[in-house]
Amino acid sequence: MVGMAISQTVADLGYEVVGMAADAEQALDLARRERPDLVLMDISLGSGPDGVEAAGNIAALMAVKVIFLTAHTDPQTVARVRESQLGAILSKPFTDDQLAQAITDLFGSGSAGS
Repeated sequence: MVGMAISQTVADLGYEVVGMAADAEQALDLARRERPDLVLMDISLGSGPDGVEAAGNIAALMAVKVIFLTAHTDPQTVARVRESQLGAILSKPFTDDQLAQAITDLFGSGSAGS
């Protein structure tokens, strides 16, 4: 499962992973409970709100940075992510080093959990 591999990569980078969600509703519930500093959000979530909308709903409740993970890099999707002003977009497939760099770019040399 891709989510598990990403979770392991993030943990290997020294960050605490507080959970994974299968859809927008679960992501919002998890964020309410755990209050993360960073959300890795796929843009395609299946039925219901997409990842851009879900991240916006989370950001309306708390200060959070987002890295959108997507294979959809068409101009409309990229524009929606930029307009959200929530963070960065990382195109799939990406490497562990690219994910680490995206996190560093958002938080500087300190960790997301600090």
